[in-house]
Amino acid sequence: SRRMLLRAAQGGVLVVAVVLLHAPILRPEATLTPHWVRIVQPNAAQQSKWDPEMALDFYERQLAMTTAAPAPGAQAPNLTLWPETAISWIVEPGALVLEQIAATAGAQTVALGVLRLEEGRLYNSMVLLGAGSGAPQVYDKHHLVPFGEYIPFAPLARRIGLRALADIIGSGFVAGPGPRLLDFG
Repeated sequence: SRRMLLRAAQGGVLVVAVVLLHAPILRPEATLTPHWVRIVQPNAAQQSKWDPEMALDFYERQLAMTTAAPAPGAQAPNLTLWPETAISWIVEPGALVLEQIAATAGAQTVALGVLRLEEGRLYNSMVLLGAGSGAPQVYDKHHLVPFGEYIPFAPLARRIGLRALADIIGSGFVAGPGPRLLDFG
């Protein structure tokens, strides 16, 4: 009796799960726009990503992919997305590397992840180049990954030998001020 009731409840849960997994998603279909997006990544092995000897090679790969001709039948992209920390060195606002990317991209907008240092604080940032305004727009990541981008209770963790993967200075990245809208043009 009790066992049969438990089996019936388990069977009911299984039926509901199967129905929900196969039910159509009740969201309206997104309207397509005439915009084309290109996503690039340098195919960097994790152990090589932070290798200073490979940094320029990975940067040049992304730059080349940004300017590559579109596939046959496709138009040139309006937006090119580079990965988070696409450039493994610290990029200052107005840096020549950002000017080079914007100049190489021409009319297309480029969004890329950079390491940004401001007043001794390291930020994991996204920079948006060439979205019509001319000046780069910056978003500082505000929801950081514990033990990857920062170490909770850093002084205590240091005493026992724990360090963040992104422990470039201090105790890793500093959280940005919060969500921000960027104008992609």
